[in-house]
Amino acid sequence: MRTGHYRLGARTASLDDSPVEFFPAPVDFRPEHIGVADLLRGLRPEYRQVLDLLYLQGYTQLETAEALQVPVGTVKTWSVGARRQLSRLPL
Repeated sequence: MRTGHYRLGARTASLDDSPVEFFPAPVDFRPEHIGVADLLRGLRPEYRQVLDLLYLQGYTQLETAEALQVPVGTVKTWSVGARRQLSRLPL
């Protein structure tokens, strides 16, 4: 497992060399139809705010902490808790 030959063979192929074809989303595709908003409504308010700022608005953890006026560690804890709670929800 330590040999260079093994590591070379174990590498993942680059996307450029991949036979996978990428198809654009249909014109009538609306992301809100997949139920993300409904899932977020079921979260605690602080979890919902953190996920909104981090993932939907593109804030960094530091920017999110400043916007919510909480420590960065709290933002990290809330985001982990939110993702954990979302992972337990039935889809």
